[in-house]
Amino acid sequence: MKRLDLTENGRGVVLALSEDLVEALTVSDLIDVSPERHGQWLLKPKLNRVGALRAGQMDVVVRPKAPFHSLFFMISYARRPSEPADVVSGSADDDLWSSVAKTLVLLSRRALDRGLLHGYVSRDDSLMTVKGRLRLSDQLARHGGMPVPLEVSYDEFTTDIAENQILLAALHRMARVPRISPNVRAKLSQLIRRMHGIEMIHPAAPLPQWTASRRNLRYLPALDLAETILQSTGLSLNRGHQNVASMTYNMAEVFENFLFIAMRESLRGLGPGSTRDQYRTVLDTHRRIPIRPDIVHTLDGRPVAVADVKYKVLGEGSGVPAEDVYQVLAYCTALGLHTGHLIHVAKSNEVERPRGIDITGSSITIELSGLNVTAEPAGLLDQIRMIAERVHVKQRTTGTVEPVTLVQ
Repeated sequence: MKRLDLTENGRGVVLALSEDLVEALTVSDLIDVSPERHGQWLLKPKLNRVGALRAGQMDVVVRPKAPFHSLFFMISYARRPSEPADVVSGSADDDLWSSVAKTLVLLSRRALDRGLLHGYVSRDDSLMTVKGRLRLSDQLARHGGMPVPLEVSYDEFTTDIAENQILLAALHRMARVPRISPNVRAKLSQLIRRMHGIEMIHPAAPLPQWTASRRNLRYLPALDLAETILQSTGLSLNRGHQNVASMTYNMAEVFENFLFIAMRESLRGLGPGSTRDQYRTVLDTHRRIPIRPDIVHTLDGRPVAVADVKYKVLGEGSGVPAEDVYQVLAYCTALGLHTGHLIHVAKSNEVERPRGIDITGSSITIELSGLNVTAEPAGLLDQIRMIAERVHVKQRTTGTVEPVTLVQ
């Protein structure tokens, strides 16, 4: 087994590869494969992509450029912020496969602690006795004047429901991916055996529909994770005659989604108002230049705070790109705010003190807040709560700019 460790947005490596392996790797959303000389190929991570890929006998891992303690915590939190910060298993030393598998085992055990969930499912069947209602048109079309079998429709109280089918599919998917310890793989197999009698979803079929309710409340965390796995983990058993398993995430999207959800939850606990992402407004009076700030907090429909999220490592020595400052300055000007916030990845493993950039000839200040992403989940959320408190305190408008009207 050839192991290849790459870094997000890194330079890549040049390797000699077989044609089958090249074909298998090129379908991945994780790495780009381009020809070099003499039958060699350049393997380079795609922009902002991280994850894991196994194709045949090659194992590829692309790690984030920043030393995140738990990438999968951010992914999980953005889907279900009400879950405790310690619900995601794994540590900074675990790779993505291991963290996902351990967490799926934990949440599935909680979901199945009181047994398999039951529900009513509508069935169409041919039976020798009456059950439910007779489908008369089907009866005449298929059996003419024959009295049996009977074409009937009925509701069955069963465990073979969408929630169990999705959970089982995710367990099977994770049991087949690489880089999972024998202990965790055994736990996945135990859970699969507990779901005996559940119909398997065809890999190419869409996921069955389900609705959150009090009935399936204990399943919700596991189902959220299961759908994430099924949507982001690819398996192919015949791609260039190579077995392929992959899990890929866009780190910029993961970071920005996580920051928005965490800021929204923190600001919700500090007072009234509403927090929105990708706020649609305009920069100019002729309404020709649209802008979409990452995070805007409104009070009575009027913007009172704005923040831009940058998946960039910034620190005292690295400086701040002028275009990032210009962007937040434009947001403040359009929204009529004294203070704008720029949230980024901290350069060091220390919690950075906020830094302010006072704009010449203006009352506007751009406040920079760096996140120490090496912190454990609870510590990371604590940092974001501190940023939200600063944002909340500085919710002041100039009073000279007309309220922004949203672009329809």
